[in-house]
Amino acid sequence: MKQFENHFNWYRLGLIHRIRSFRATDLIRNRSYDIMQASLQVVMFSDDVFNKERLPGSAKAASILFTTLGQLWHEGDNNNEAIVGFRADRLIRELNDFETLLEHEVKNLNTFVLEDVGIFNINKLVDSADLHLAESTQATIDERVKTDFRAAGRCLAFDLFTASGFHSVRAIEAVARSYYKQFTGKDADIGSGGTPLGGIIKAFRTERDARNLPKDGPLDLIIANLALANNIYRKPIGHPQMILETRDDAKKVFDFQKSLPELQLGKYAVSSPQVARIQ
Repeated sequence: MKQFENHFNWYRLGLIHRIRSFRATDLIRNRSYDIMQASLQVVMFSDDVFNKERLPGSAKAASILFTTLGQLWHEGDNNNEAIVGFRADRLIRELNDFETLLEHEVKNLNTFVLEDVGIFNINKLVDSADLHLAESTQATIDERVKTDFRAAGRCLAFDLFTASGFHSVRAIEAVARSYYKQFTGKDADIGSGGTPLGGIIKAFRTERDARNLPKDGPLDLIIANLALANNIYRKPIGHPQMILETRDDAKKVFDFQKSLPELQLGKYAVSSPQVARIQ
């Protein structure tokens, strides 16, 4: 999404209406401040990259108006000429052209008003949802998790509920694969499409039993959370018939991926006592 960085700039664009008060008998030097303010606003508008891309006709009309204002400004520096009729008429005509084009193009411009989602700041949800992850995980968590986390937040902000849920479970699955590698020493990404979430959970249980690990340790907390994610979210959302119809539905999946407790394999990890975590 491209948003207006500063709405105040659009408010100040109204200063160009000072042109309508110009009279043929006004001395240019006496209207120099109005000429300067109008020139500043139209050049800021015409030079803006977004306006050039999305409002090309308006940007071009603003540039033409700026040129005429500049000519008037330089004439006022050299003598005490008045704004004679033909110049005043030309300014009004070019101002009308600009306003007509701007009204037409703005009507066809896709604009959005995004409401906050719960306690989330909407701009951060759109641009950097991964910042909801705990700071302690930022350096160690897989980049794939951050990518899907950001995508899930963006989809949630734009009411793309099923898409948000899909990216949320992708992030959960990426975390599960990280757990798998540290617990077994094997790479869950190897093979066609890699090991799915259900296969990872099954491998955890098989390895746990093979090692005679207690069934009330941290590994079982990981297994329980991943099984919950798989059965409630991953399997249903993987089917095309499954649709998340409301924001609350999508937010439950999004909250689940970000609110899983910080889990550690501890002594059960093969390669490291630390594991990528998501919360």
